[in-house]
Formats: sequence, structure tokens, C-alpha cells
Amino acid sequence: MKTQLKRTGVLSVAVVLLLLLLAGVLLAAGETIARYNPGGVSGGGSVGNGTTTVRSAFGQPVVGVVGNANTTLCSGIACGMGVMSDESISGLLAENDGPTVLGNATGFSASVIDGTSVSYAWDYGDGTTGSGPNPSHVYSAVGGYSVTVTASNGTDVETAQTIVEVSNAVVEAGNFEFTPKDITIPQGGRVTWVRTDGTHNVRADDDSFTSGAPSDAWETYSRTFDAQGTYPYYCELHGGPGGSGMSGVVEVMPGSSGSGSAKIYLPVVTRGE
Repeated sequence: MKTQLKRTGVLSVAVVLLLLLLAGVLLAAGETIARYNPGGVSGGGSVGNGTTTVRSAFGQPVVGVVGNANTTLCSGIACGMGVMSDESISGLLAENDGPTVLGNATGFSASVIDGTSVSYAWDYGDGTTGSGPNPSHVYSAVGGYSVTVTASNGTDVETAQTIVEVSNAVVEAGNFEFTPKDITIPQGGRVTWVRTDGTHNVRADDDSFTSGAPSDAWETYSRTFDAQGTYPYYCELHGGPGGSGMSGVVEVMPGSSGSGSAKIYLPVVTRGE
């Protein structure tokens, strides 16, 4: 009889402890920890401008970045056992390493100032897509492409754009010269000039094209050459017509511009004697 009473007493204590534990879980679930202040923090845990660890009802840590704002930390069964909402995304920036010569890969990069668990999806502007913070892509045709990156997480979605220039030739304008000085492209081809330093411009000897007045503000200038021929050009400040000083030549030859049109290659068959 005494043994039975003892067992009954132990069972009653166990039941009471279990009820207290369940009550603690329900009270801990989804507690809100208020704004950080020098006098202390209500709701438990240590909250400041850094990494914060808060214990859940079962003792496992809930870790996240908490700033100077009211922050909800899930710490019980009702909140999924320690799940924390993603930080909102801000300061999304998209960049590329172009201009790019046709056939070469263009590298992209995306970054955010704020945001956690961010995923990146890319629309390359030519009907193809990619993903990740630092993808690359090879374009099949010359042109200017508006590329869009979408950054998303469980809380927010943001988009940003970057422009890619893809050409048959890329010429640098800097250090008082055009590099390379003379280039050859196919008919219908495209040239992109990139100002790397100083005050410069691009002007054809016959005034058939120009990037505008000499300036240190422009970054790139692109032109498509539809007709065969020789096109000499110069910088108005540091060169002149006829190949004087800072000058160059675009030679446009017959052939495909690499515009992406389909080509058919047939095998060469040699008959035996």
C-alpha cells in the first residue's frame, strides 16, 4: 500500500511539472522584446545593435540581428521553435563588367546594404535568365541590354537595373590615345568607346558621327556601322582629322555582324583519285 501511494505521489508531481512546462512554452511563444535602452531590456534576452541570443522555452538559442526597434523573436512551439523573420531589403545595387566584346562573357554582381537570406534572380534582357549574386552570361548578338535583378527573401522584394553594352570592338579613350587605334569590324557591326580618364570625345573626320562635345562626364559611346568603308575619327581636344594626334580608324568589311542570325556549316568532302 505504501509503495502504491508513493508511486501515485511521484506521478502527481510529474503531471504538475508537465503542466508547468506547457504553460511556459505557451507564454514564451512569440514574446516581444522591446527597444534597447541603457536601463535594461524587457522580455528577456540581450538586445542591441548586433547579434542577439535569446533562449526559447526548451532552452535552444534563437539567434538573429536585432536593431533599435521593437523586434519579435519567436521562441516557442506557436512560432515554429525559434524561427526569425528575414530583415527587410534595402540598398540593392546591380553592376556589370562591360562593355563586352561579342562572344565573351559579361560578369554581373548584386549586393544589398540591408537584408538577410537574400536570393537573386536575373533577367538578362535577351529572353534568358540566371540566379545568384555573381552570375555571368554570354550574349549572342550585339546591342545594349537592360538587365534586371530581383532580390527577395521571406519579407521583401526589390529590383534594380544595369545596362550592358555588347559590341564587335571596344576602344578605350584615355591617356591621350585611342586603344586599339585601328580596328576592323564586319558590316553592320558595332563599336563601343569607353572613356577611361580625362576630357575627350569621338568625332568622325567627315562629321558623320560624334559622341558630343569634349567632356569628362561621359562613360561610353556606341555606334553601329551599316555601310562598308573606312571611318577615320579623332578627339577634338587632343587630335585632328587625317590621323593627327589622338585619332583612330574603323574599317568596316563585308561579312556578318554577329547579330545572332543562324548559320549553316556544311562539311567539306574530298573525292579520292
